[in-house]
Amino acid sequence: DSVECNSSEYPMCAVFAKLDGCNEQMLFVGTKSGTKSKFEVNEGRVLAYTVSDSGKAALQCESVVDGAVLTMVEFQGKLAVSVQGKVFLYILYLLFYQVILFKYKHTPKPTLNPITDFYGQIFIESMAAFTDKKTDGVLAIGDHIKSVVLAKPAIINSEPTLVEVSRNVEPHSITAICMLDQRQVLAADANGNIMAMTQSQNPVYNDTRFQTLDITGAIHVG
Repeated sequence: DSVECNSSEYPMCAVFAKLDGCNEQMLFVGTKSGTKSKFEVNEGRVLAYTVSDSGKAALQCESVVDGAVLTMVEFQGKLAVSVQGKVFLYILYLLFYQVILFKYKHTPKPTLNPITDFYGQIFIESMAAFTDKKTDGVLAIGDHIKSVVLAKPAIINSEPTLVEVSRNVEPHSITAICMLDQRQVLAADANGNIMAMTQSQNPVYNDTRFQTLDITGAIHVG
């Protein structure tokens, strides 16, 4: 099966994810409107599809955003979505509709709702998540200009948020990233380098306290 975007709308990324409150995996697609250039700031959408056993995709809900949706990854039962230089955590809101379903016996669609955002980057082209049962999980954010940042979930003023825990301070143009564990990442840049980065144990004091992500190995692939 196939689905079509709106006129002058282009799919930029897609991921299968099972979010909290959902009994099955869903297909999430991020788009942008305007030209095909990913650098143009324009409107985008996050689309959520169910996919049947026969492969037929059905749109369940969507969320409109101010910018291109460049990459997405499942993170602790939520959907981490990068829009230009920001990261949003989305939840699939089902509880209210389950109550309606029980009372009125019909099947309304769920909604995608952002619960927090993370600012400070310029152009986020890749993300990766590391989760296990013993930690809060870590989200690796690869930026086209500001290299790599590691962020973790936190509660501030009773509100969920993402906070920076470490960063690589060199100006690498990151195009792909993966996490080895909660302190180590592999990152590829636009200059043909693949780099291993490890979170240091020594905090750096600036306006805020954070730890550096130091390059511990690299290979140039041409």
